[in-house]
Amino acid sequence: MKQLAKPNSSEVIDLVKKSVYEILSNFPTDDENYITTSHDELSAILGLAMVDGYFLSNAEQRMGLEKVLLASAE
Repeated sequence: MKQLAKPNSSEVIDLVKKSVYEILSNFPTDDENYITTSHDELSAILGLAMVDGYFLSNAEQRMGLEKVLLASAE
């Protein structure tokens, strides 16, 4: 579980941050520095971020496996 919660590469962390930023940037902007949302909307945002993180974690693991296999084939 710890491995899934903390990706090995900074690229994955950056992509998740960018994804969350893109989701939040769809909200209307005011002069204030806060967002008001409902419980359901917040749950949806969290769900999207978790799915993105899971997908990117799997992609990271696959990339690592491909690197190992390519290195062993040489």
